[in-house]
Amino acid sequence: MPYAIVMHVEERTAPRIAMIWETLAQKDADGRVKFSDEQVRFNYRPHVTLVVVDDAADPDVLVETLKPNVAGWTPLCISLDCIAVLPRKPFAPMLVRPNVTAELLECNKEVCNALSPDLIRPYHRPKVWQPHVTLARDIPPEKIGRALEAVLESWSAFETTLDHVALVYFRREGKNWHVGDLWRAQL
Repeated sequence: MPYAIVMHVEERTAPRIAMIWETLAQKDADGRVKFSDEQVRFNYRPHVTLVVVDDAADPDVLVETLKPNVAGWTPLCISLDCIAVLPRKPFAPMLVRPNVTAELLECNKEVCNALSPDLIRPYHRPKVWQPHVTLARDIPPEKIGRALEAVLESWSAFETTLDHVALVYFRREGKNWHVGDLWRAQL
């Protein structure tokens, strides 16, 4: 996942997502991670990914393309009220999904329209994109029930604001992630 254009969950409520990451990363009696520590290792603030862009893209061009497109954006209020599990193998991702609003869909559409279509991953294109905040991408299906129970012990729906947009690079080397903002703008 070379580059992504994301919207950050505001600092006031981001710890509610981070708390779930920590719950999933707890260790069992043998010292093994119970469900998933990927997001803890990822070490990047909670966010909604608008678009993932191919690594062939020039990040400087991406920034210059984004600046005028997001200049008029304002903070976006969303309600995170749904935990979803995607029925996939060998791993079942767990996500928090917001109520999808026209404004949120428009942010994705504006970014996609500004970029060359061949750079955008197919699952981030308008009419396909499903906004979410990732809780874990690597839970084995046989553990998903127990993981969901653990999350539901402390989960309650909440409202938050997406208050920044950023161009982010992601690099994975083994189990380690290297991630950081290349550009960031407050909304």
